[in-house]
Amino acid sequence: MSLKLDVGYPLYGAAFATDHSLVVTGGGGEGNNGIANKMSSVGIKQDKLIVTDDYEFAGVNDSPTALALEKGTLLVSLNAASSKLKQGENDHLKKYKFNADEEHNFELIKAVNLLQSKDPLDYIKAIVLSKDASMALVLNATTPPSLKLIDVDTMEVKQVLSKDEEDEIRDIAISPSGNAVAYITEKKLVLYNLATKESWEHERFTSNYLLTKVELIEDEAAIIGINLKNKAGILLLESRVVFEDQGLKPRRILKTKKARVITDKVTKITALDVSLSGQIVAIAGNDNSITIADLDDFSTCKRYPKVHTFAITKITVS
Repeated sequence: MSLKLDVGYPLYGAAFATDHSLVVTGGGGEGNNGIANKMSSVGIKQDKLIVTDDYEFAGVNDSPTALALEKGTLLVSLNAASSKLKQGENDHLKKYKFNADEEHNFELIKAVNLLQSKDPLDYIKAIVLSKDASMALVLNATTPPSLKLIDVDTMEVKQVLSKDEEDEIRDIAISPSGNAVAYITEKKLVLYNLATKESWEHERFTSNYLLTKVELIEDEAAIIGINLKNKAGILLLESRVVFEDQGLKPRRILKTKKARVITDKVTKITALDVSLSGQIVAIAGNDNSITIADLDDFSTCKRYPKVHTFAITKITVS
């Protein structure tokens, strides 16, 4: 069974709060055309979806561009109006307390400016929270990129992870334990262990692989969604850190454990999410389809063709 709901504005972000509620965000942007920039709490009630609370962002802003939610802590980013940007005023990254059981679900706690930019084309394109909501990765849209690890309690930057990166970062991830983070460019996977301060890079991918999405399933294991250059089909790949000893100095390297073409009916991945509890990978394609694959062997469990009129930019699993 599938459920649909029109919340009345374009959506750019979504995250589950529980198996029975989620938060979505979007809006009409600075020009808005009568469409406010908002967040909505959506309840899943048996056979229907219900908006249980609406929150309209104060003032004139651009559309929300990224959202993350864990354990009642919600982070969302939306740039201020262009007139404020030119003056260097842009407390775009906002932290909220979210509680679906309260009369008003959204409580603003703090807002900060991590971009420090007057360019309206510079915005936050991805936010990932750790499972305990103590830290977050925040990625901006410029190249060279800026990927920052922040302390969610203070909303201050703990570390910049992209100092030597020149290429566009396509996606970011935090491991379930919170001990490791990763990012991908079109041709490279980079994995940081925050506990040991070690890092690994893997660039020896097949030449027609275009890395698109990444999720960490363990501190040293990543699921990567890949588009195939000049060829129909999308591929899932699992890379792991392994110990290599071939008579030389022993070392730990990243190696591919398994790879599988999921479907040849799609040419590009537009969104991806992994459920460790459900042992599935959910993939949205540029043909507006959703494919559910088994996490163990990447076999296809179910494919839903053309589930939406417009491109699917976000997919999330409870």
